Amino acid sequence: MLVLMVGLAGCDHECGGMHGPACVDTSPSETWTDTGPAPHPHYSSVGGWTEVSTGWWHTCGIDGDGITRCWGWDGNGETDVPDDELSFSSLAAGWYTTCGITSGKYVCWGYPGGMYEAGTAQNEAISVGQYTVCEYAADGRAKCSYFGPSDDDFGQSEVPDGNYTDVSTGGYHTCAVNSDGAVVCWGAGKGEGGTYDFGQSTPPTGTFVHVSAGDWHACALAADGSITCWGDDAAGQSTPPDGVFVQVSAGHWHTCAIDASGAVVCWGDDSLGQCSPPEGTFTSVTAGGDHACALDTDGVVRCWGDGYDGETMPP
Repeated sequence: MLVLMVGLAGCDHECGGMHGPACVDTSPSETWTDTGPAPHPHYSSVGGWTEVSTGWWHTCGIDGDGITRCWGWDGNGETDVPDDELSFSSLAAGWYTTCGITSGKYVCWGYPGGMYEAGTAQNEAISVGQYTVCEYAADGRAKCSYFGPSDDDFGQSEVPDGNYTDVSTGGYHTCAVNSDGAVVCWGAGKGEGGTYDFGQSTPPTGTFVHVSAGDWHACALAADGSITCWGDDAAGQSTPPDGVFVQVSAGHWHTCAIDASGAVVCWGDDSLGQCSPPEGTFTSVTAGGDHACALDTDGVVRCWGDGYDGETMPP
């Protein structure tokens, strides 16, 4: 994440039930039509931002004053930053949940309700998916916690033994880069068959430096700067272009990356403009449900794609 997104086919985009954990019966082959604002890019009013992370229908970031700000859908409290006095060093927005690292711990807000202290954060970063939050420490330890309404039937929170340098949790799967540079995945998509198996937990061999788990697919950045993706490719989200890249972020039916020149490149579903990034030079990119955001070299947040709930309109 990033993040991170469960498809929500068969739900009315204007109904409250669509924006919550009850609406999770999905199929990547189905689509819905959005009637929200035109998907032209929106910019933050000032620069200096240091981080931005997209969730399903919301986005959060840290501005130049170190203040955490969130915008977009708030049906589960995912944009209700718990305390203005808290200073977060890192953020991760998931489906209906946001988590941040502060003072040696990480706290989360949104689903399953209110603010809660989720664990001790002796870690480098966190990743939030649908019902899973994962962290990894500088010594290679990784830990995931499940907070869904039922049991973790697919095992996306059950971390295999090993040392890891990167971890990312998505829909019903989690992927990580181990100390040997190999990608390891667990959860749905290991060939078990059924509705949720798209091969998203069956990564290719190779040496990688970064991995990003999306909804039904995942992508990894190789040591040579190339990108490899696997899992669902119904919208072309797992067919990356050739080139040299420095970062990749897998979303719902789209994927975005930053190439060696600093430009954002996206592929997959562009029905809401989520694969039509603005021009410019960027330092990071994050793909969400049907939108994406990036930080440019001046620290300005730029977002594009579906803005129905205000998720593409940073303050």
